[in-house]
Amino acid sequence: MIDAQEIRVLVIRQENFQALSLALGALYRCPKKLFEIIDSNRTSDKAFHSTYCEAVSKIKFSREQLDAIYQTKYARHFYSEDEIAEFKAKWCA
Repeated sequence: MIDAQEIRVLVIRQENFQALSLALGALYRCPKKLFEIIDSNRTSDKAFHSTYCEAVSKIKFSREQLDAIYQTKYARHFYSEDEIAEFKAKWCA
């Protein structure tokens, strides 16, 4: 969260979505219990769940593609070197 004199900005990574109520509480300076986050769009609840899981398990990218993706300023800002290494290991052909 960026908290400057005249502006407050919250950016949250999808991987940290479970902390959204805490982050919103901090942003609006009120108890996190005021923000009930409802997890309502889960792939596991969809008819295509098994197809999705199969596709995710089979898709792979070349080292060059992954380097191009993860060398961006945004990837380097939001993810640590260790996290990027884990992502590359997961998706590398």
